[in-house]
This record gives sequence, C-alpha cells and structure tokens, in this order.
Amino acid sequence: MKKIRQLIGLFAALCLLLLLSPCSLAEEPAPAGDERFEGKTWEQVTEAFIEEHHADIGTVTIGYCNTVTGEEQYYKPDEYMISGSLFKVPLNMVFCEKVANGEIDWDTNIRGYSYEYLLRGTIIDSNNELAEQLWREIGKGAVRPYRVYREVIAPIMGEDPETADDMYYKNNYFTARQMIHCLKELYDHQEKYPRLIDTMKEAEPHKYFLQNPQKVEVAHKYGYFAEGSVLYLNDCGFCFTEDPFALVVFTAGIMHPYEFLTEYCALMIDYTEYQTALRHEEELRQSREAAMQALNPTQEAPEQGGNAAKADISAVTEPASDDSVNLVTPLMAVAVFGLTAGALAALLMLRRKKQLKLRWAIPALLFAAAALLLCVYAPGMKTAVSAGEQKKADPQESVSRFFDALIAKNYPVAYDCLYDYASLGLEEKPQNEAAQRMADALLDSYSYTLYGDCAVDGLHARQQVLFEMLDLDAMQADLKAGTEEAVRRLSEELPRSEVVDEQGNYLPALTERAYLEALQELLEHPGRYRTSVGLDLQLNYTTDGWRILTDSRLIQALSGHAPATKGGDGA
Repeated sequence: MKKIRQLIGLFAALCLLLLLSPCSLAEEPAPAGDERFEGKTWEQVTEAFIEEHHADIGTVTIGYCNTVTGEEQYYKPDEYMISGSLFKVPLNMVFCEKVANGEIDWDTNIRGYSYEYLLRGTIIDSNNELAEQLWREIGKGAVRPYRVYREVIAPIMGEDPETADDMYYKNNYFTARQMIHCLKELYDHQEKYPRLIDTMKEAEPHKYFLQNPQKVEVAHKYGYFAEGSVLYLNDCGFCFTEDPFALVVFTAGIMHPYEFLTEYCALMIDYTEYQTALRHEEELRQSREAAMQALNPTQEAPEQGGNAAKADISAVTEPASDDSVNLVTPLMAVAVFGLTAGALAALLMLRRKKQLKLRWAIPALLFAAAALLLCVYAPGMKTAVSAGEQKKADPQESVSRFFDALIAKNYPVAYDCLYDYASLGLEEKPQNEAAQRMADALLDSYSYTLYGDCAVDGLHARQQVLFEMLDLDAMQADLKAGTEEAVRRLSEELPRSEVVDEQGNYLPALTERAYLEALQELLEHPGRYRTSVGLDLQLNYTTDGWRILTDSRLIQALSGHAPATKGGDGA
C-alpha cells in the first residue's frame, strides 16, 4: 500500500511538471489601462467630453451603435434637432433600394438627371437643389409632396407614419435615435442600398468627423445650417474599426463645433477599440478556463457575472524590460535552489527520526524543483528564441517590398506586408471613366526613397520614407476652372439641344464631357502636381516577419491627398 502511495506521489509531481510547462511558455498579454475608459460607462465618457469642450453651452445630442456587439448608447436621444443635409441619407436609401429591386437603374432619368449623378451630387456635393428633385419625385402628383416623402422614409427612421410626432413632419427635424435606426438599417442590409456607403466614404475628406485625419476609414454625411447667430453642425456615418460602429452627432450653437465633431469621433474610435480589446480578453479568459476544465474535470468553473472578468489591456503588448528580466530571474532561481536545499535537509532529518525512505521522496522533490525552474526561465527562453528569429528578418526589406509591390500594382504582395489591413481598396476599379483616369495617373505617380536607418526596438521598428505621388487636392482648383472653361467653349460650339434642358439647366452629358476634357489636359502635365510626403512608418514583428502598421498619413498619401495640418472652420 505504501508503494502505491509513493507511485501516486511521483505521478502527481510529473503531472505538475507537464501542466506548468505549457503555462510558462504561453505568451501572456500585458494589460495596460486607459484612464479615459477604465471603469467608466459610455455616458460618463461622453459627459466628460462635453464638459471639457464646454459644449453644454448650446445643445448636443448623440447616438452610438456597435454593429458587432449591438451596444447602443444615446445622449438626449429623442430631442428633435435641425438635421441639415443628414436627410439625404434616408432619401437616397429609397432610390438605392429601387435600383437593387430592378425598378430603376443608375442611368434612369429622374427629372433630367441620371440617378447616379443625383446620388453623388447629393451625398458628396450635398446639393440641395438635386435633393429636392429626389423628394419631389417621391411625392410626385401629391398636393403635399414633402409630407409624402417624410411618410415614405418613416420606416427607415424607425417611425410609424401614422403615429409619428408632429415634430417629425415639421421641416427637416430628426432625433439621434431615428438617425441611428437609419444607419443600422443601411449597414445591416447593404445589399438593399448599393453604393451608398461607398459614396459616403468620398464625402468631405477634411471636415466634420474628418477635419483631423482619423486612424480608421470613415463613411459620413454631414449637415450644415445657419439660422441667425446659431450654427447647426451635424454629422453621421460609420467608423470602420475592427468592430464597425455607427455614430451621429447633432450640435446647435456650441463653441468650436468642427473640433467637437472630429475629436469626439476620434474618442469613439478609441472607446470602441478599447471595448473590442476587453471583449477579446474575455474570450481568451473563457477559452483558457475551458481548457483548464478539460484538463481537470473535477475543478469547479469560476462563477461568472458582474465586471469581475474585465481586465485592462492595450492594443500592443510591450516586451518586458531587459533590466527586470536580468535581475528578477536569477533571484527567483536562487530562491528555488534554496527551497530545494531546505526541503532536502528536512527529508534527511525525517529519515533519521522516522526512518523515511528517500528513493521516492527525492525524485518527487527534484521534479517539483525542475517545474519551478522551468516556470522561471521559460519566458526568457521564449523571448530569446523570438529575438533570434527576429534578427533573420529586415524591417527595411518589408517596407521596400511593400512599396515595390504597389508600384508594380501587385496588390496581394503589397497587402501581405501590412499588419492591420487586408486591403486598401487600390485594386478596385472606379465606377466611371473620369475616376479611372485619375486613379491610373495616381498609381503611376508612386515613387519612394527610404530615409535614414531603420530604428529597431525589440518587436517594434520605425522607418522614415520620402513618398512621392500625384497631389489630387492641388489639382482640384485647376480642374474646376478648366471644366468651367470647357463648358463655356462647348456651349458655343454645340447646338442648344445638346447644351441645356427645357429648364435651362446644363445637361449632365455636357458637364461630364467638359470635366473629362479638362482632366485630360491636366493629366498631360502630371509633373505640375507631384508632391513629396514624409512618412514615419511603424512596424511590428510577427511570426511571419515584419509588418507595417497602417496609419492615416500613409492612407492619405496613397489616396493622393497630402496630409495637412489642422485648419479652421468652413461651411
């Protein structure tokens, strides 16, 4: 019987060694809190931001919805606000759904314009006259066409047209809750509303939510209205973080509304990424508990509930300090040897007093000591192996490979060099001839020079790059002037029937032709619009080598927009 107990003890020690080995080798995340969000609710975060920006002098209403988790938050959700051009989102949803259903197509003539022209004109250029053509088309033949249009979009806004509040039909008012309902419908059923979100991505790249460059892609529709001394400045749309979210912000008479919109949008991007990181940490914790439960079925699972499972984490895990590793590891090893020596001395004393047999006790003690030593040294061994693998790769080679692939238009290879993006959309074909010419000229203009040495710090690196491309922003003023000149020239050369419609408006075919001619003239001299941008690229080391972190400056440069400094307000 004693031998059986001894064998059981030896087996238990061996199991302890096997169980601790993978745990010690596992790469644990290093939690790091964000004081803006740690232990705070969305309401507390938002109210602190409003107070900090003195936006309580005026009116603000806000809606937020995470499309992955379903988290939905509001600040004054049911207060009706003048929406400005935000109404053009549900307005176009009506017509995009008709396209999806086959009732109309993009070339269908609506009051003298193709619908594609009306979509871009109302979303990108926010043309109120074109928007009026759309809502009058909805209410065509009715005594009160505007009311008919509001009745038609009511379900999109989450309202019953027969029971909606009177304010809903009063001019151009919406609530934050209504706009979030609209955005959720648009995001959840994108196949019903083709091209709308993509068109919103082209709207106002330097104002409202985007006055400062955001670190993720944003699709938005802004609203601007001035009444006396009160400025109503609003925006709504989607921010494409890992968990995309919908956001709407109405403001009326607050100080510095442009800064408020763009900085609050940035705050919500960080908030969403923080919540996503918490979600991943919770999923990881649960998977570990499931694994431990499988290894030891008799162990009771920890009680779930509350916020006990939440942990503070950061998006990037920083490597441990070399100084702390060098100091702590030897001290712990000494402690293990000391404990082992003390335990061995105790065994020898027990042997004399109680005639203890050592042939089973000593191996069990040594197994336990080996397990503890493995726990002490294994993390450092793993770091050393990672560092050895890291030296085989060159971050500069990854940067050069990325830009060389872009210039060769080999996008699968280029995107394989990125850490956080599977695609930048450069391979997508534009929807019209003018956009195709512009895109081809931009891609053909790419060139780069590596500037200075690459700075490597553990699993992170930085490389400066001088990137040259066609500056599309610089072309816009000349393109506009050239288009106007081409319109005047064509108006003199062509018959009136090919110039204006019955109401005296220029025909879309004429303006498109003028635009193409002006664009072609500019593209014949692309050197006038080339510009250089300094990029400070950051890279992370992965098991597949060095990968580039995609920041807003890189995306802007690849899109032909030179990153600009913060500017003043504008309508």
